[in-house]
Amino acid sequence: MATETRSIDLEQITNLTFDQVNKYLTRFDAEHPCEACGHSEWLIDEVDGKALFVSSPLAHNPDQGMVFLPLTCEKCGNTRFLNAAVIAMDIAKNEANNVKAE
Repeated sequence: MATETRSIDLEQITNLTFDQVNKYLTRFDAEHPCEACGHSEWLIDEVDGKALFVSSPLAHNPDQGMVFLPLTCEKCGNTRFLNAAVIAMDIAKNEANNVKAE
């Protein structure tokens, strides 16, 4: 059972670029074949070079929500939703580690 809570910086999420998100997905080998059709090419929507995220309100508190990165199968349209807070925190941590290494 998870006991950790996350503080989400929405601006940090919405400022993630397509390149940052694509590098994250590559690092984690996240492009497994589609569950619906077996195709292995996924689309990330972007606007002005930034990855496009979607949000969903919480059922018990519609004033709060979660933010997701949709990955859409290029062939059949099946869509996976990855937790944007996890992505943003990992990218920030990875970039900080890269700065320290330089």
